[in-house]
Amino acid sequence: MQIIRELIYFLSQYDIQPLNPNGQPFEDGSKAATLYKGIMTNKFQTDEEAEQAMYPEPDSNNKYRQLKFFLRDRLLDAVGRFNVNNYKKKFTDYQFAYYDCHRQWFTIKVLTGHNANTAAISLAVKLLRQAIKFEFTLLCVDITSYLLVQYGLREGHDKKYEETLSQFAYFQDLYLAEITVSKLYTMLMSQYTTSRASKAGQATMVKMYFNQIRDALEKYDTYIIQMHGHMIELMTYTAEYDYEKALECCEKAIKVFRAKPYNSTTPLQVYYYQKLVCHIQLRQFEAGRETAEICFDITKEGTFNWFKSHELFFYLSMHTGQYEQAFEITNRIIQ
Repeated sequence: MQIIRELIYFLSQYDIQPLNPNGQPFEDGSKAATLYKGIMTNKFQTDEEAEQAMYPEPDSNNKYRQLKFFLRDRLLDAVGRFNVNNYKKKFTDYQFAYYDCHRQWFTIKVLTGHNANTAAISLAVKLLRQAIKFEFTLLCVDITSYLLVQYGLREGHDKKYEETLSQFAYFQDLYLAEITVSKLYTMLMSQYTTSRASKAGQATMVKMYFNQIRDALEKYDTYIIQMHGHMIELMTYTAEYDYEKALECCEKAIKVFRAKPYNSTTPLQVYYYQKLVCHIQLRQFEAGRETAEICFDITKEGTFNWFKSHELFFYLSMHTGQYEQAFEITNRIIQ
């Protein structure tokens, strides 16, 4: 049921309704409509509750399972009708570019499959520029690999082939570096949440991981490497309670993402939040207030991160004796 619940939640954000295979909405009172509305309104919390309500007669498990699979397929079909261009204002330029670039990549593959190679190549060259701007490295690997085939086997452009071969080699190395950084970061986070190792052992492990990615962090400034690489660096300092260096690391990461040619909302939220943690540890109220206000500005009101930022600012106010400020924060949250 969780899969269906998540699909319904996604579609409901954009007012997209599931349709029958004939393209018509579910009929009111139908089994599919009843299950859909029951899950959407939280009337059905479990499969057992839904099955009992839909098919109270004994030995009806197969009927309920078939209905659930039917609804899931109809919801997935509705996801396929999602057009990001209709909801552009809901996304940052980075988020919109991610959807748009992959839509264009799909178009290129369709055109190529129908021998519209000139149109496909023209679109691929344009798409590569966009993918480079937004640092979609894996997509850059795919596009340059595609263009190598087109230039080498179909077009016979030696100069374009050599230029693209150089690009392909660069993006391939970059992608391997991104994989390494992301792998070490996820391994580190997994071990932090499940390991019972001592603080000293964790600090040693973090340093070892950071030494493995230090060169990549200095060489490449892409989103993934800078996002995960600086998090590993940050953890080397917090593991040793060195919040002065941790603060410097946050400021360094913020500077990187502020300079991006696109809206880097997520990493900025992460590093401003971590910066606020550092201000708490260092008991820097005024600097913490400034950071907290930035956190509030770049975070949507009412979201989890918005509440967490207020929570940290509350702690900072209490730890530094700013009780009136703490009271104001409490009132703001309650209201």
